Amino acid sequence: MTSQSSIHRVVIWNGIALTAGLLVVGVGSAALAGRESRLVPWVVLIAVVLVGLVWLHGRTLKATHEKLLHRDRLYAVLSQCNQSIVQVTERDALFKRVCAVAIEFGKFRMAWIGLVDAAAERVKPVAWAGVDGGFLESAVFSLLDESTRQLPAVVSIWEGRSVICNHVQSDPRMAPLREEALKRGYRSTAAFPLRCAGEVVGCFVFYADEPHFFDAEEVKLLEEVAGTFPSRSSKWRTRRCGGGSRRISVRAFSRPRSGRCRPIRSRAGICG
Repeated sequence: MTSQSSIHRVVIWNGIALTAGLLVVGVGSAALAGRESRLVPWVVLIAVVLVGLVWLHGRTLKATHEKLLHRDRLYAVLSQCNQSIVQVTERDALFKRVCAVAIEFGKFRMAWIGLVDAAAERVKPVAWAGVDGGFLESAVFSLLDESTRQLPAVVSIWEGRSVICNHVQSDPRMAPLREEALKRGYRSTAAFPLRCAGEVVGCFVFYADEPHFFDAEEVKLLEEVAGTFPSRSSKWRTRRCGGGSRRISVRAFSRPRSGRCRPIRSRAGICG
């Protein structure tokens, strides 16, 4: 079922609701004109049931239609990212392009890409698009500070997995940034790890303007988006992760038994 067919179904059911309403009014008028007062309660009951059923079905169709629109947008993002890989060969320009794609085609509130900065022991935003308003400039994504280690962006890097926060206002993981995030209309967020030559080197983070935006299917699509340009862009991979270039990854840090992390040297190095 496509979003276009969903619209057609909504129109059809609205037509049915109008027809049913007119029919009930007509029967009711006839009953009253014929002084069949005992039919009036039944007419009212039928009208209420019909209206209720149509209303519930309309809400279901509306929710389905919205989800389908979300899917269409994400497929467009994936398609545009694939095109960008072919058209853009320089890493920073590619990062900026895919962030802009997320806003233009995915209709996200904001999107940004961060890379591990081993020297500063944090995640450094390198590209972004959408409504920022100084958010990334003031936010700190420390890899070692316990107060920020719970943030989705940081967790996605440490654990190498997708991290979803579907309710910024109540999720305790967003506590360090909640106030500033809500000011900018961020209601849900998702962070996805970026890998280079098998190593986690950064994250791709999306913010949506509605809560509970990210469901299982949408997460799967965004995982594909996040995994597309680092792994499939052979020119970027060769220039940035091969030869004598530096590679920065989360393996540049270790976690001793004491629980406190400390930077170490990684044979793999860091992508940067």
